[in-house]
Amino acid sequence: VEGKPGDDPALFLLTTHEKLKARGVGRGATDAALRKAFPQAKSWFVLGHTNYTRLGPAGLLAGVKNGRVRNLVVYDVEKVRTAAAVKGWLRRSA
Repeated sequence: VEGKPGDDPALFLLTTHEKLKARGVGRGATDAALRKAFPQAKSWFVLGHTNYTRLGPAGLLAGVKNGRVRNLVVYDVEKVRTAAAVKGWLRRSA
């Protein structure tokens, strides 16, 4: 079965584009810059060699590998509620 584009709103967005940023932090930013911009950030889980950090309660994550932001993730917290669900989306996005 092939999926087709639909009219449903996106539940999950992963970006590696360096121009897309949250509070001035995007791909390539240092872990220190991430912590400065998001002092309340908490490590949530590790997938492969990338540590995913929750940047707040609103469904925003940063993937950090080797001290640099690798990607940013935005997801719908109403539909994607657990770390296991987010990991599943990330695995399918790779």
